[in-house]
Amino acid sequence: MRLAHEKRPRLFARIATAWVDFLRLLRHPKRWVLPATSAVLLCLLLYLRILDEHVPWRVGQRASRTVTAHADTWFEDTEATARRRQEARKAVPPAYDERSAAAAREARQVITPIFVQTNFARRDETTTLGRLKRLRDSLPIPLTQETLSALVTAPDADLPVIEDIARRLVDGQMSRPLPDHGGALEKAKAEMAAEAARFQEKPGVVRVAVEIAEKAVRPNELYSAQKTLEAQEAAERRVEPVRILVRRNEVVIAAGDVIEQAHVDMLRALGKTTGGGASFVVRVLAAIATIVGLLLVLGYYLRRYRPKHATSPRCIGIILGSLVLAAVVARLASGSRFFEPAELAVVSALAIVMAALLDTEVAMVASVFMAFFADLAAPGSDPRLLMAGAVAGTIAAFTTGAGGNRTTVIIRTAVVCGITNGLLAAAVSAVFGLRVNHEHMAFAGVGGVVASFFAAGAIMVLERPLRITTELRLLELSNPHEPVLKQLTVEAPATYAGSVSVGNLAEAAAEAVGADALLVRVGSYYHDIGKLKRPYYFIENQQGGPSPHDRLTPHLSARVIIAHVRDGLEIADQIGLPREVRAFIAEHHGTTLVEYFYEKALQSSDDPAEVMESAFRYDGPKPQTRESAIVMIADAVEAASRTLSNPDLTAIRTLVRNLIQHKIDDGQFDECNVTFADIHMIQDSLVRSLLATFHQRVKYPAQLEEEERAREMAGA
Repeated sequence: MRLAHEKRPRLFARIATAWVDFLRLLRHPKRWVLPATSAVLLCLLLYLRILDEHVPWRVGQRASRTVTAHADTWFEDTEATARRRQEARKAVPPAYDERSAAAAREARQVITPIFVQTNFARRDETTTLGRLKRLRDSLPIPLTQETLSALVTAPDADLPVIEDIARRLVDGQMSRPLPDHGGALEKAKAEMAAEAARFQEKPGVVRVAVEIAEKAVRPNELYSAQKTLEAQEAAERRVEPVRILVRRNEVVIAAGDVIEQAHVDMLRALGKTTGGGASFVVRVLAAIATIVGLLLVLGYYLRRYRPKHATSPRCIGIILGSLVLAAVVARLASGSRFFEPAELAVVSALAIVMAALLDTEVAMVASVFMAFFADLAAPGSDPRLLMAGAVAGTIAAFTTGAGGNRTTVIIRTAVVCGITNGLLAAAVSAVFGLRVNHEHMAFAGVGGVVASFFAAGAIMVLERPLRITTELRLLELSNPHEPVLKQLTVEAPATYAGSVSVGNLAEAAAEAVGADALLVRVGSYYHDIGKLKRPYYFIENQQGGPSPHDRLTPHLSARVIIAHVRDGLEIADQIGLPREVRAFIAEHHGTTLVEYFYEKALQSSDDPAEVMESAFRYDGPKPQTRESAIVMIADAVEAASRTLSNPDLTAIRTLVRNLIQHKIDDGQFDECNVTFADIHMIQDSLVRSLLATFHQRVKYPAQLEEEERAREMAGA
């Protein structure tokens, strides 16, 4: 009982929470206007389909318009099926309840008293008339006067013979089935008369025995109406429905033709409604409930497993827009010879777009919903296409998410979708016992190829206006032949080399904590592009020459150093870098202090109190994501590691730990979702990566000899 009481408050709490969430949702129209609009559009498309298919015709009416089959469809001919079942019912023989023992016992109870009473009458009565009267009154069955006279006047030796013959005749008939239905009893009596003629006895004896046997014989099987009915129903169930194939574009009924039951059956199989107004309203309400239910299921999936997408209006717009677009294309293509290929192609194309703009798993799940809505919206659509569309979209999404550069992905998806869609068009027909249409196979294959190229173009058109950084876009940006990276290798080669090293360190750390490793690598490549404006003001590009900072005040030098962030953002705007990559430029230093020039300013100032620390800090913002925090740490560690004279494990571990602790103390990670567990994993990854890097620097014999001479000279 305690558990039952515990469950009630939980249930009430969940209901209350759901109600509060609903009220909160109503206060934010941006969250519900788009789903509501999509639901209305989908309901409208489905309503139009139902309206087109509404054929409230009855048998005997004349068709008001011509109806053709939209696809190969099997239908049940109910009239032919009913005739076959009626024939099977008639062919069922009557069923009986067997009562052989009871019938034999009843027959004996008829024969035995006849001869017992005959003996009593012959013994007790002295006159023939008295014997006749007594025997007639005492017998259980009526016998003819002639038979009664024969029994009372026959010699004593004849009575046992008569009884024996009568018993043998009755036993012979009742040893086989003797139903009480269909004249079996009359047939048995005729057979007994014929059989009695073979006995070599007096004619009078045989005649009396036959009459007694006819009176004694009775059915040993009684007709059972219940069993007969059950047998007839079983026979009806064994009759397979008469199914007839209607070919695509075949005329089901022409305008003006009298409607027969076969027409009604075909219309029903093709998804047409033949009911009245009530059934039409029921279909509309069921359609609305179906669409709302499916959207709620999809929304729950996103909220439960993809909360990032569930809270992004752009992502919700892409998903819902894809659902509506799939339904619209299916609606427009319905009735044409390209309907099936078009539905497979549009689901495949939208799945590819979604996999590229969002992620593969969301695209695979959404493919099922796209196929469902496309199938619902198309007038007279074939439910088999729902399965084919879902599989086609899932495979297209999975293929897109397999990685590679843009060209590789386009070619791979074009080949896979072309083959897959063609095979699916054939498979769904074969599975459901339909003729495989090679023309549809070819169109479906071509549609899969076209869908892949269309999707590639749509991705390039949409990713920038929607500000969505796709994996394909990141792979393109990671190419060293990108103009800005190529410029960096020429004008600031040391900065580029350092960015690549930071990318190697940061990518390994991102993989360790489950962050976006590709985004981290690309962000590392571009985080210092602002140094292109004044490359020689940064020590890695000075190559041992005089430093331009020697002619500047510490405050001005700090401003030049800090300005590379602003310059990087300007370059990012010029080349159209995605927002996610621009974040690394703005956040990789956070609000840290340019310590070298700050200390220099303190030392050169007559009044250190007048030196404002804020003038020597970067403008920020601080890292907002784990990825930005990882690049900040990797950038600092990579630069500091170059100063290690003896990069052994202890020195590297101490360096990394101190740098990370310094960032923590400075509050640089206060605005991002980095945990202490992440910090430890990042630290361990950086230590491993640096240790592997330094251990790869093998010293050759000449270097070892030079170091040995230097130590000897120092000792001298």
